[in-house]
Amino acid sequence: MRVSTARAWVVSVACAAVVSTAGGQAQGQSTAELSSGPAPLLPARGRVEAASGVSFYSNHQQGSGTSVDATGITATQGRLFGAWFPAGWHLGLAAGASIERFTLAQPATAPDAAGRLTLLDIEAAPALAGQLVSGSGRLVMEGRLGYGWHQIPAMTAAPDGSTTSAPSRGHGPVATVVVGALLSGELSVEGTASVLPVTFGGKFADEAVSSRRFQVGARLVVGQWASGSLHWSGLLGYDFGQTSASATGFDYDRHRHRISIGLRASFAGTPPSVETASDSADRFEPGRLLGERTRARRPAEAPGRILGVVRGGGFGTPSVGDLPIPDIVIEAHATPLARTAEDGSFVLDQVGPGPIFLRLIGDGWKPLEEVITVQPGKDVAVVLIMQKSTAVAPATITGLVSGEGGKPIPAQVSIPELNLKLVAGADGSFLIRVPAGTYTVSIEAPGFDGQRKSVTVTSGEQSIFNVDLHKAAQ
Repeated sequence: MRVSTARAWVVSVACAAVVSTAGGQAQGQSTAELSSGPAPLLPARGRVEAASGVSFYSNHQQGSGTSVDATGITATQGRLFGAWFPAGWHLGLAAGASIERFTLAQPATAPDAAGRLTLLDIEAAPALAGQLVSGSGRLVMEGRLGYGWHQIPAMTAAPDGSTTSAPSRGHGPVATVVVGALLSGELSVEGTASVLPVTFGGKFADEAVSSRRFQVGARLVVGQWASGSLHWSGLLGYDFGQTSASATGFDYDRHRHRISIGLRASFAGTPPSVETASDSADRFEPGRLLGERTRARRPAEAPGRILGVVRGGGFGTPSVGDLPIPDIVIEAHATPLARTAEDGSFVLDQVGPGPIFLRLIGDGWKPLEEVITVQPGKDVAVVLIMQKSTAVAPATITGLVSGEGGKPIPAQVSIPELNLKLVAGADGSFLIRVPAGTYTVSIEAPGFDGQRKSVTVTSGEQSIFNVDLHKAAQ
């Protein structure tokens, strides 16, 4: 049999245009004197995805007087998916559906038959879903267990010698696993595997049919385009699927390679509260936003304040962060909270306690996203460094400071060449983003012998080193 190529859906073109726009407007990761978490891969609250693509497939069917071997291409394929996780929960709900439409040309041996036969491959499944995020915030795992319905585009022979549609429908359990890895602030990769091991209720020519479906794939998630409370990303994916079915005198096998493009709309919502990770190792913990370091809190705890200064100047100025930046809008979950003064300062009252997600926006400056942890009833002082829109990618210097027995030390870390100073976190970790070059990193703590190290970094490179401090001689 010969397969005709159908015209692509208009949504394919629309998705391609939006993906291109999202990529062009993707937000760069900005320089900061504090550690910042990357944007979520699979957000902790919810997301909706839509995709369309082109499939390359082969069908084989034997039985009920019909033998069919068909290969071809179809562009009329679409997929919808949605997931929702209540605030503070690592368990939620998900649902997905896909449809693929293609046509077969009737054989020349059936001159009285209709010229084409339209077939549909359909699947839909609601599911329970769970998420785990690593302590470093760069890996995420999502599992889904649901019950789905699907239709196999089977065929049967008609008395005039033509082939007619005789779809076999069934239902059964569906299991899916998704693993995501953050490559940069604007790019992540996800791998998926899904299996429908057995179905019930299927029939073909009055015979009970048991079918199976298996699919694996990978996709790139590109960009973080903000619009109100939503974050939009482009999707570019490939997957391979196999569907098989069998009954008395009936055998069906279908292979499919699919390339798709689409959009994801993510809603992060309010981050859940969990215990702070003791280190940045890739340990999976439930219910966390990707890249976030959080601390448990009690509802009755008093709020605190964020006392901030925004500086910048790009890498073309004498020193990073020498220039205060006025009129920068500070947002939390797309709600404006403050605007910087002439000296670049701002104050956020009555916030927290816990992690506060901030987004800084200003004309001529790359947007900056930060997660600031506010202790109950305390003030936290932060210095945030923004890059000009034309600035090159910064280098990163990061590490851990510990003492005897591996006990973390909140030491002071400074780079004299840039006049930068910060205090390592309670877990001893620190992160500094700087222009490419050679720097002296000085690490000091009361009661310990200080250390100075020379570090050379290039644009976009990350330099990691751990420092052990020894107690000073009495």
